[in-house]
Amino acid sequence: MRTLYILLILVSYINLNGQEQKSIDLKKSTLKWTARSTVTGSYSGNLAFNSGSITIMDSQIIDAEVEVNMLSLTAENKDLEKHLKAEDFFNVEKYLTATFSLIDKALINNSAIDAKGKMTIIGQTQEIIVKLQVDRSEGLITIKGKVIIDRTKFGIYHNSPSFLTRLKEKAIADEFEIKLGLVFQ
Repeated sequence: MRTLYILLILVSYINLNGQEQKSIDLKKSTLKWTARSTVTGSYSGNLAFNSGSITIMDSQIIDAEVEVNMLSLTAENKDLEKHLKAEDFFNVEKYLTATFSLIDKALINNSAIDAKGKMTIIGQTQEIIVKLQVDRSEGLITIKGKVIIDRTKFGIYHNSPSFLTRLKEKAIADEFEIKLGLVFQ
């Protein structure tokens, strides 16, 4: 009976058609953001994940999803953190999560890969491409990546130089950078 139980567990991770499914390690995975303003330079902070999963078959990522906890947003500057959580930016009380879902298979190779997916922030979904480096070893899948996101594509216009040309010194760049360090096991 014990052997049967162990076999069932193994089959749930690697099914008969060669799929390997892994869940995100919430403690080891990281998401760091960096944004810029015209006067004060750059700001950065972190976000935490609620959940995530990845499915690999024949050296291809065939499915991947991650959910970010927007209430976990931190910033080096606490006043900025409060402002980013407010209604004119990410409105985290209303939009508790942001998500990314892979929409095209991505071939894993020794160089950087482009993963095409749908990103949802404050209830608005846009297609994006994320540059990733994938490593598979010792039962883990480790993914490092970087993506530039234009916040105005998600309806976040506060102090945007693209929409408010008279701002000059108070402008906040439309684009911000996300660096990912994902661990799946």
